[in-house]
Amino acid sequence: MKTNDIFQKCDDVISKKMDDEMVLVNLKSEIIYTLNETGAKFWELIEEGKSFGQIITELQAEYNITKEELTTELEAIVSQLVERGLIQHVK
Repeated sequence: MKTNDIFQKCDDVISKKMDDEMVLVNLKSEIIYTLNETGAKFWELIEEGKSFGQIITELQAEYNITKEELTTELEAIVSQLVERGLIQHVK
């Protein structure tokens, strides 16, 4: 994954922040997903149109984690979200 990659939520996905979590509903498959606090912040940054590199920088500043660990975790999250039809690569 490149730092300038940009993802956006798919058109058939709605999201709602509830406490520290983000609830995602894929209207096409009618499956509900829940993201924890870190995942919720990641989702919000995607919705703001931030690049993968910008997201890493912002999350690293907010959470006590190394850049390498964060990058590995985010790449896994992105892969899962793409696979489940929740986000798509746009640039």
